[in-house]
Amino acid sequence: MQFIPIRFIFTNKIREDDKLLLAFDTFVLSEAMGREISFGKIIHGDDHSPLKVRTAARYGEVRKCLEKIAALLSSPRPPELVLNPHCGECEFQNRCRQKAIEADDVVGMCRKVARP
Repeated sequence: MQFIPIRFIFTNKIREDDKLLLAFDTFVLSEAMGREISFGKIIHGDDHSPLKVRTAARYGEVRKCLEKIAALLSSPRPPELVLNPHCGECEFQNRCRQKAIEADDVVGMCRKVARP
């Protein structure tokens, strides 16, 4: 029996982050099943186009991300403040903005948010 993780992306253009998330899905499934799963599929765009993505090559990057997450979760200090494009949707938006004001870095933070 073969398992193939599938990720659905509504946009027509696939980003590297989409491929990394699929690699994470594949990595987790591989670990859970105890066997290597080396690729997954992304269904994307208006036409629901399939794309086969070889994910095993991205496992090193997935492991690095997991290590960073573990370090953040185990640290007694809160993570460094970085405002992102999704801040407008986040429940902590006001708290982060207030911290940026206190750090006197609202302009620098806004530049980070404005990045595409």
